[in-house]
Amino acid sequence: MFWTLTSVPANLRRPAGTSLDGVRVVPNPYDLRSRMLQFGDESQYDRIAFYGLPPRCTVRVYTERGDLVWSKDHTNGAGDELWDSMTSSRQIVVSGIYLLYVEVTEDGGGFRKGDSVIRKFVVIR
Repeated sequence: MFWTLTSVPANLRRPAGTSLDGVRVVPNPYDLRSRMLQFGDESQYDRIAFYGLPPRCTVRVYTERGDLVWSKDHTNGAGDELWDSMTSSRQIVVSGIYLLYVEVTEDGGGFRKGDSVIRKFVVIR
């Protein structure tokens, strides 16, 4: 017998970060050969997580040359965002060095609008 039954999926969300120094990319480096060990679920292949984000920010991924690969407005107030390692045009990214650029879009939680941070990460395919 079930006392509660729901069809709404549950998602774990981390609390928002407290400073831009805490922003990190996980896993780094991302290695395709060990993707089953990354998050442990076949449905989450090729996922790269950004942790310690401000509650309201813009998250962008650039190539080492400076080409914009992916962008998302992070507005849910949580401290994490997942990226499926695909471009905005739904193409799988190639091996290389990428840059995560996080820019705060609203004041609050110890963050000032316009503050930003860059993190370098590696994708190995």
